[in-house]
Amino acid sequence: MPPTPSQTFTKLLTYSFALVVVPFAAYKLTGDVVLRGMEVDAGTRAVYSGVAAVVGVNAVLLTYVGSALWEDSHREGGRGREDDGKKED
Repeated sequence: MPPTPSQTFTKLLTYSFALVVVPFAAYKLTGDVVLRGMEVDAGTRAVYSGVAAVVGVNAVLLTYVGSALWEDSHREGGRGREDDGKKED
């Protein structure tokens, strides 16, 4: 069964929120918490924090794509599923 419009909208809002919050949190946590005790100059700290933010964005996008593929493969009568009327044993 395909998802309802409210489920689709909720999923869109959830991942949109995550695309804003996760990279910002990764940037701040890496710069202010993880690298605080290390002898790292401001430029290097910014680079490491930026890399953490990029990894966070990619993690959210990978999760979104994975959930979309999982939803599509588990939908009854979905595209990725062949139904030729044969009963599986």
